Amino acid sequence: MSESLMNQELKTKWVNALRSGEYKQTTGCLERKRGGKPIGNCCLGVLCHIAGIDYIKDEYDRTFFACGIVTIQEPYLNKLGLSKVERDCLINMNDGEEELKIPRHTFSEIADYIEEHIEAA
Repeated sequence: MSESLMNQELKTKWVNALRSGEYKQTTGCLERKRGGKPIGNCCLGVLCHIAGIDYIKDEYDRTFFACGIVTIQEPYLNKLGLSKVERDCLINMNDGEEELKIPRHTFSEIADYIEEHIEAA
């Protein structure tokens, strides 16, 4: 568990966004782009959108979330109310983990998991 609980309103918006069909699921990064436009997000990338995490540009004029490219970095986890363990579990659910025999889960399945296992206040 993180040092602070996720805000209930943020959790509800995140779960609803995962179920909405508005976001296309991708693996291996928070947000996948083609031609500078988003074409997919992992479940944590959807959280970044919902939470309003800022974008920053790198030296090649590529934009990405300020909290990280591949995953949400530690300083942002507490602000969002997620622990490293919760983050890593969600990564494994989204991307699948062959070695641990964890299959890829759909956004809807991940939303069910979040509702049941991620605490909020």
